[in-house]
Amino acid sequence: MAGGETRVAQGYSICPSRRNNRSQCHDSLVGSAMSRRASQPNIAFKSSTIFLDFPRSDGDSSVRPTNTIYSVDAEGQVNFHEPLDVEGSGHAKKWRTAIGKAVATKLEMQGDCMPYILPSDCPDFILAGNNYVLRSWPAGYQMYDHHKGPAANPRHDLYLYGG
Repeated sequence: MAGGETRVAQGYSICPSRRNNRSQCHDSLVGSAMSRRASQPNIAFKSSTIFLDFPRSDGDSSVRPTNTIYSVDAEGQVNFHEPLDVEGSGHAKKWRTAIGKAVATKLEMQGDCMPYILPSDCPDFILAGNNYVLRSWPAGYQMYDHHKGPAANPRHDLYLYGG
């Protein structure tokens, strides 16, 4: 199968927890907590990447943070959520890669080797790793960078808001 192919992840929720009628996938989903952000990860997808799409979603675009405008208070503090572009943000790409791999592992997806009977028939570049990435967030989801603390050096926490 050609690189850049689309697969559908059926019936898998990427953010099952619910709290106060909103879903939040915090950085613990991909392993490490974000505190101070030095720079955006530089992630480029390979030609062997297989993109996953979600045909259904529990996402609700009305569930969003309301503090999305940068402002510094009287004490020199900030507290706002910056929306991150799904394509332009290195953090969003990193999360999409981690979640795509987790979905593929959970669903036991075998990449381009699905039509092959034996793993020995599978090309080496597929056996080297899991090449699944979410093409974008499911409908109704949006990723945010929460800036909080001193305006000159705020803490950065990543959140995925949705259903």
